[in-house]
Amino acid sequence: MAVVNSTNLILQTLVSVFNLGGIQNPPPTLMNPGFNPPVSFTPIGFKDKSDTKCYEQSGYGCFSIDSPWPKNRPVNLFPEHPYKINPNFCLFTKYNRDKCQPLRANDTSTFFNSFIKDNRQTFFIVHGYLESGNKTWIKKLSDELLKKIDANVIAVDWNGGSGPPYAQAVANIRLVGRAVAIMIIKLMEEVGLRPPKTHIIGHSLGAHTAGYAGSAVKGWHVKLGRITGLDPAEPHFADTDPEVRLDPSDADFVDVIHTDAAPFISGGFGIKQAVGHVDFYPNGGEIMPGCENAMFDSLGDRRGIVLGIRKALGCNHIRSYEYFTESVNTECDFMGVECNSFENYDNGLCFGCENLGGEKACARMGFHARPMGRRELVAFQLKTAGRDPFCRNQYLVELKISNSSSSQEHGGEVGAFYMQLNGTDGVTHRIKLQESATYFAPGSTWRRVVAATKVGEMRQIHLEWDFRHTVWNPLSWRLFGDPLIYLDEISITILETGERLQICPGTDEAFKSWIPRTFNLGTHSCLPIAA
Repeated sequence: MAVVNSTNLILQTLVSVFNLGGIQNPPPTLMNPGFNPPVSFTPIGFKDKSDTKCYEQSGYGCFSIDSPWPKNRPVNLFPEHPYKINPNFCLFTKYNRDKCQPLRANDTSTFFNSFIKDNRQTFFIVHGYLESGNKTWIKKLSDELLKKIDANVIAVDWNGGSGPPYAQAVANIRLVGRAVAIMIIKLMEEVGLRPPKTHIIGHSLGAHTAGYAGSAVKGWHVKLGRITGLDPAEPHFADTDPEVRLDPSDADFVDVIHTDAAPFISGGFGIKQAVGHVDFYPNGGEIMPGCENAMFDSLGDRRGIVLGIRKALGCNHIRSYEYFTESVNTECDFMGVECNSFENYDNGLCFGCENLGGEKACARMGFHARPMGRRELVAFQLKTAGRDPFCRNQYLVELKISNSSSSQEHGGEVGAFYMQLNGTDGVTHRIKLQESATYFAPGSTWRRVVAATKVGEMRQIHLEWDFRHTVWNPLSWRLFGDPLIYLDEISITILETGERLQICPGTDEAFKSWIPRTFNLGTHSCLPIAA
């Protein structure tokens, strides 16, 4: 892990300094033929002074770098000129899925000559650093949204201000956020757009851009319905004032997916702290399955080493929008459980949904996320797969090692179990329950949450034990006799249904290394204990 993180940091520096691969220029359909200022924006309480810069002739008003902006920021800059950043808006609907219809806040004819409708839900998608509105992920997300509902989908392109240096891009999103707010208000006034039915989806710096937009529209005494922050950027935003970053006050509902929240010094781009009403930390929010070796795999990328490195560098970071895009139309729930740490969730200490008889609040991550009443900053944990489709059911597996005389006489063993579930709708892959060799003592209980495909009504459980002998671990030494493990009970709880299944393999028949055993539900189910 240390090698991966140190290399990530080196690559991170290379991308920031040299801008590897450049920024894709948007196609002509995304670009306005010359800059057109939006409707006028007049901020309240700003005075003309050295720590304030105004772009009133361009319609964006003034920007202060006074408190709270300098706090926890090594560099604090003004946004560049609107002519340089040049925010653009591109509308897609079910009638023009592949052809952009440019929208301009100061030219209402672009509204009336487009397919935008006031009664639809409206989505704004905002890209992040070193990107443009023409990125493939934005097109994929737009297609999924339009497949799901009849909507207005507006891609926000701020390619002119998203390049290095990073500190300048950070400053530029303040102006971009205001541009989004102006567009929302102008659409509200001209075509009846409804802010409560408006949902901004932003990735990285785009997540904080969404926050600025949500904050700005409140100046017109309206509030956005929802903001989704996809791995909001950490550098220059961690531990800052809520005004400086995305926070729950920016919309009626703010949901956040954290996928690259390792410390920036070790290669993480995303923010760790909770910044929404609900914050999801899939796989702990730092290292995503499938990204562990992405850096080394990138060296053999046929599309070129530069593109491969860029993809590897951002593997964890981009998982956030990959998860969200998949969540729109999947039948899988992406179910998370309220828990204060991934370690506790992984060890089965936070499991079971309240509405299914459990003790914890559960929520769906992604498109189908919903508010938790008046609560905010609620953290949810879940596990995903390492490749698409990423969504998996969550299973709590419990193994009770027998404390019988035979088990005690034989003693503990070191190894790992492999499990496969077979049900009416399919079969899981062979799941390795322990990543490293584990010591199983007589009378002990082992618990772990695993992610696997949905199998429907469960029929069979295949279980196999692998003895692991290591010279340096005396607990693994087996000088006499065969390595064996006796199990009293195998228990599996399905998070999504609340169903709990118990198998009693029989204490007299031990598990032998590499000899799988199959248990049929019903035949091997545990008998109820008499009252």
